[in-house]
Amino acid sequence: MPSRKKSNLSQSSRNAKRMRLIRSRESEEDREVRLNAIRANHIRTLASETPTPHESRLCIQQALTAASRSRESIEGREAWLSADRERHALSRESETFNQRESHLSSQRILTATLRSQESL
Repeated sequence: MPSRKKSNLSQSSRNAKRMRLIRSRESEEDREVRLNAIRANHIRTLASETPTPHESRLCIQQALTAASRSRESIEGREAWLSADRERHALSRESETFNQRESHLSSQRILTATLRSQESL
């Protein structure tokens, strides 16, 4: 019987280290371009999803969320919700008008896309 390899879960791959270095050197504009590309790709992926995989993905996500919520205490949930409210309030305060409009426009497009997929 061959010997088992040691797990390397605690170690970063060369590619992960390289990507971390690239991200640490990118400008704020480059970061926004990269994140927008990721968002656009995610929207395209969701929009092209057929009903069966869509339902399957939603069921899996609901099960994971339910399991996670069942494990947390009431105090833990309240702490998380409080921190989340503060995080959103800070984000809204620091947002410029143009950022807010862009953010809301993106959200409207995503919502419209998802709703059109639901009606199929």
